[in-house]
Amino acid sequence: MARWSCFTVRVATGATRIRPVGGEGGTREQDVLSTVHVPWRLEPRDPRDPGPGGGGGEVGWMRAHELMGSRLVESSAAPVSGRRGPDEIARTDGEWIVALIQLRGRMVISDGGDPLELGPGGVVVWDSTAPASFEIKKRDHKRSVFFPREFLSTLCPTLDTRPMLELPSADPSVALFRAVAADVARHAADLDDVGRFASSQALAELLVACLRPRVLQGRAAHQAALFRRACAHVEERLGDPDLRPGVLAAELKVPLRTLQDVFAQRGHTVRGYIKTRRLGRAHGELRRADGRSVTEIAFALGFTHAGHFSRSFHERYGTTPREVRAEGVRPARRGAP
Repeated sequence: MARWSCFTVRVATGATRIRPVGGEGGTREQDVLSTVHVPWRLEPRDPRDPGPGGGGGEVGWMRAHELMGSRLVESSAAPVSGRRGPDEIARTDGEWIVALIQLRGRMVISDGGDPLELGPGGVVVWDSTAPASFEIKKRDHKRSVFFPREFLSTLCPTLDTRPMLELPSADPSVALFRAVAADVARHAADLDDVGRFASSQALAELLVACLRPRVLQGRAAHQAALFRRACAHVEERLGDPDLRPGVLAAELKVPLRTLQDVFAQRGHTVRGYIKTRRLGRAHGELRRADGRSVTEIAFALGFTHAGHFSRSFHERYGTTPREVRAEGVRPARRGAP
């Protein structure tokens, strides 16, 4: 069975270096990672493994720079894997959005969805409040920039980084973010408070520039899907006189304001759309001449007052329901049914 190695730590040139020294039961590597990074539960390395992290050799190093609003962490590690579950998330100080830049080696990272494999130049954005796992396949070197969620949200109120998001390496904005992060890492130890704050702000604004098009695309897709769901639900419930905007929002499990905004972006009100679809269905039913009276059709489609139905119908189609029923007139349309 695999056993934990014990670890000793020494600080040299600003980096915390981690070396295995044999023995069993030690968790020093986790302690360092939790202090400099965020809490992770690491899978034990087998001390009998002759490679790095097993029988000998340095298993890794970490270096952190506080940037007056964010934190930049550089690290290198031998092959290892770890997880963040509810316990580790609960022990995390604050809520962070993390931009991870892979510099050398390869790693796989996942938040429960499709795993992302990162090679040199790869960038992934992940959320410290979501469960996650990683596997370093080959000794690596990476740079992570930690931003408080509240800090980034002031720059991008619609920010939503779940699920985990991989940024396109060739995108010019992503390339610029990588380059500025490298410059900040190179000079961070010599910056004063003003320089650290400016560096933090620059990195945050660059990351938001990378994320915003994808956040907006994701939001647009979500809103389009919600509109389709709402329209389908309206069609199924046209005969229900209790179908109102608040009821529809509750049944779709979304805030009423969100539903209203989605319809407004498409030139409708929720109430107006429901009424329009009822009138459109009524127009078709009246032309079918199936023996039902105008009142029966109106009530079957959710109208509760025959006079209100007739006035609304005439306002929309320029003719009365009885004329359509009795004469089979195809009225001049004033709008799509």
